[in-house]
Amino acid sequence: MKCFTPSRRSRDIFFSPIAAALMAFAALMAFAALIAFAALSFACSDSAHNPVPTPRASVSSAPAVISHEARVDADNGQIVFVSVVLSAPARAAVEYENEFAGKFRTALSETAVEHLIPVVRLRANTAYQYTVAVEDGDGSLAYATRGEFTTGDLPGALATMRWEASGESSQDIILLDYKTILRGANPEGNRVEQYIVMRDALGYAVWNYGSHVRVSKRALRDIHVQPNGSVLYQLNDCCIIEITPLGERVNEIVVPGHSDRPDFYRTHHDFLPPENGRIIYLGSYKFTFDDSANGGDAETTAIVDTVNALDLATGEMEVLWDPMDFWDIRDPDQRRRWRVDKPDWLHMNSLSKTADGGYLASLRNINQVISLSLDFKTVRWRLGGPKSDFDFPDPSDRFTMQHTASELPNGNI
Repeated sequence: MKCFTPSRRSRDIFFSPIAAALMAFAALMAFAALIAFAALSFACSDSAHNPVPTPRASVSSAPAVISHEARVDADNGQIVFVSVVLSAPARAAVEYENEFAGKFRTALSETAVEHLIPVVRLRANTAYQYTVAVEDGDGSLAYATRGEFTTGDLPGALATMRWEASGESSQDIILLDYKTILRGANPEGNRVEQYIVMRDALGYAVWNYGSHVRVSKRALRDIHVQPNGSVLYQLNDCCIIEITPLGERVNEIVVPGHSDRPDFYRTHHDFLPPENGRIIYLGSYKFTFDDSANGGDAETTAIVDTVNALDLATGEMEVLWDPMDFWDIRDPDQRRRWRVDKPDWLHMNSLSKTADGGYLASLRNINQVISLSLDFKTVRWRLGGPKSDFDFPDPSDRFTMQHTASELPNGNI
């Protein structure tokens, strides 16, 4: 029987309909993250850390199962609810299996006569057999009646995606996001169909959560799974939202602009899970300067990315790192990819912690990864791009337009 452990952080990737198939395997490797739905408390019988009651052959001393029925959720074909009625109050669980997908067990429900047990971690359009397990007075499980259910379809663009996985995955569950642009979908312009998806080691989607939002306003960005099983996801220039494994929204963290700087954007690209009562996230602001010396306008406006912190108790925002404190935006070497419609200086697209307590940040537009100190007062080194502290003896090792820089267990980047 499968068991799961808490997830490591995930990363996002943007797919177009054309690129989706080509990027699928890379997404599985780059954005891999284990997940346990702790809220539903999956466990396995051979886990020393999460022991479950020992199954019993007899049900004579356990409450009898009067009735049971499996129902596929109307809004998500990968969620099934099993209703169970017992002859006396007790805790119950559902063990479910498929010959190819594996064998799993839900958490035990609360003590009651009537139960509605949610089942997740399911492949779409797949038949499963399930057994109702009832807890006896001594803590063992007595397996009672059996049943079957067949899951529903994947929604929208997920139903047309095709994945191929080769080799053997080191991770049982992989978390990623999927986006596709629906051009001219409505009079207001393009819209994006986007989902948070969990896939098993063979590439099958086993959980999804989706929404439809305008590309330019609320694009899905970074995703994290909390120790309690909830999922935190970021909507560009808006907020950070928390949902349960059943897709229920339980919290919305609005990331405010700076009280003294109305030109501060709210949030984009990446954030770190809550720690010590605050969330660290990427923000940005507009900066106007004289670029005549470089042949530009006397009033040139650029977007400057920052690292900010939001105090969850007070709602106050603090700027932890501003590149303007370290580099001159007027330096031609700092400007590699200016766009007329969006003069994006650095385009910081990822932030992650390192084993020694510092941070790594990816600056896409200048082809550079930087290391920041824990207090954000020092740029410890720069890799690639202008004024790099490292050389590339082999030119083929150079990277450009990178995304999601992170530290490997061996200390490499």
